[in-house]
Amino acid sequence: MDCNESLTQQLRRSEEVTRRSEEATRRSEDVERAGTEVVQDSPGDGEVAEEVIQMSLIAGGGHHFVGSTSGLLLANLLQSRPQPSSSLTTSGWKPNSLPGLTSPQANSGLPPKTLASELLKAYCSHDHLCYPFLSTKSLYRSLDAVYEESSAKDPVDAFFVDMTLAIGTAQVHKFNWNGVYDAETHYNRAMTRLADVLARDGIERLQALLLVCQYRMGTTSSNTTTSVWHLIGVAARTCLEMGLHRAATYALPQTLDDVTRKVKEEEMETKRRCFWSLVALDRVTSLALGRPLALQLEDIDVDLPPSSTADQLPEDSSPLSSAPYGTPQYRAATSVFVHIVRYRLICGKIINALHRSTKHVTFSNTSYEEMRTALARELQEWHTETANLPLVKSDTAASPASGSSFRSEEWYRLLYHNGMLMLFRPSPCLNDAAVNSIALQNVYDSAREAISLYASLHRSRKLNYSWITMHAVFLAGLSYIFALRHHFSGSEPQRARLHTTPTINQVVNDTRACSKVLVAVSERWDLARNCSDLFDRLSDAVVADVVEASVAAPVQFSADLAGMTVDSTFRDCFGDLQSLGLDEFHNDAISQLSQEWFFGLGGESHPYY
Repeated sequence: MDCNESLTQQLRRSEEVTRRSEEATRRSEDVERAGTEVVQDSPGDGEVAEEVIQMSLIAGGGHHFVGSTSGLLLANLLQSRPQPSSSLTTSGWKPNSLPGLTSPQANSGLPPKTLASELLKAYCSHDHLCYPFLSTKSLYRSLDAVYEESSAKDPVDAFFVDMTLAIGTAQVHKFNWNGVYDAETHYNRAMTRLADVLARDGIERLQALLLVCQYRMGTTSSNTTTSVWHLIGVAARTCLEMGLHRAATYALPQTLDDVTRKVKEEEMETKRRCFWSLVALDRVTSLALGRPLALQLEDIDVDLPPSSTADQLPEDSSPLSSAPYGTPQYRAATSVFVHIVRYRLICGKIINALHRSTKHVTFSNTSYEEMRTALARELQEWHTETANLPLVKSDTAASPASGSSFRSEEWYRLLYHNGMLMLFRPSPCLNDAAVNSIALQNVYDSAREAISLYASLHRSRKLNYSWITMHAVFLAGLSYIFALRHHFSGSEPQRARLHTTPTINQVVNDTRACSKVLVAVSERWDLARNCSDLFDRLSDAVVADVVEASVAAPVQFSADLAGMTVDSTFRDCFGDLQSLGLDEFHNDAISQLSQEWFFGLGGESHPYY
């Protein structure tokens, strides 16, 4: 897209000197780190597992429930001044490389104000749509304050500007991933002010935590300092302490005059958006990690923010998030946010209904099937209502609005199919894909559609390249191969089968599309490139089985389940698949799906939950 590519070029020119210096420093550190890893780890599958574990640490907050990085972070949160340690330095905290750490020249690394304004516009056109917990009016006021010549700078203004510049830069660099160091420059500068911001009372502390979570979840950086999962836990307790989960908190006195009431209403709207942004972030990380939610819906009685109805939407495709409070454009942007949050709430319901321990639950399988059917109906209704959003047509001329996946119909279709995979893939409460043809068909159809949509979003440069995306793409590909494996191994009458047998060309095209997206996402960092190799090994094996099935008698092919090429390859990859999961106790989706497959090879039922 022309505007984003132009902005990328401006970024490259304005920060060329800074980038060269930091790239040299980081390359030397990468070499040292790589040398250490070679000494510690043997090559082969063990090395692959270690690299994927590193990806898992970033994606949601650590492979262990209590990790050293998380402990250092939380210790810093409780102090009035940041205390960088040697551990923080090796994890990516580099105070010596930050020109504004202790001197008043903290804005010396800022880009020109015109470029900063463009980056903020990029942030408002995309990232702010999904998590609109900052007031754009206040944000632009902070931008003006930071670029004033006065020596005294409010650390809150500086932190918010640096974090939004980091998030906006990371978004722009979807088109030039080598420039990710520019985003890290802004982020590292913001971190020098984090303790000052967290020392403030009120909503600013929560907004700071949300900004850090949003940045860490939305980039492909290999910086492991921040544990998103732990940060969300801190933010959740901050919300509860402030009473943001209670409707009474937002009630205003009747005695206020009109001017004061309008100001207070806008403040309450910002608080409401902060709370629901956190709820959405909580669902994303809990889903990826397979861990319990920090905030349960049963404990919440505050309504979602008011938004536009279908007949109130603006007709143009202009950016929405920077619109003033109360305008039609503002409410239209809110409708996008509310729709995304509603999807996250459905995901939370699916987690609670199907993906929790069954030890203290006495529901029968019939009840679980009924719950799954009801949730599938709710998900379908949500998807139908996507037509009421202010989306941008795919053939619209290049603009900040057209470049956002959050205004693309394809992205919401992708969410729907990811939700269907959550419902019908093996879960602790309902594991019937191997014997229920309807469930197996749903897994196959949604996995195939998800792969196609990820590929389309990648081609149109609307894919959100992140660790979470990497996990979701791999899970879609693994679900696809899982469904094919069960279809082609179904010799017994009670085993599930697809409605029609996929052709060789279909399977080759689908697996190739998934592999291309995995390569594209994993290219953004060095540590996870072998994830695509792992998928390629499995997809090549299942293609070989499909080819064999097409030339052999069906009975002969299906008679020996253990003879399938994909099963043999899967056994070899099983250890790597377990390491690819995002939870030490294997409660995440990739671990559960791969264990269901593995234990099924022995013809026995082995609970893994």
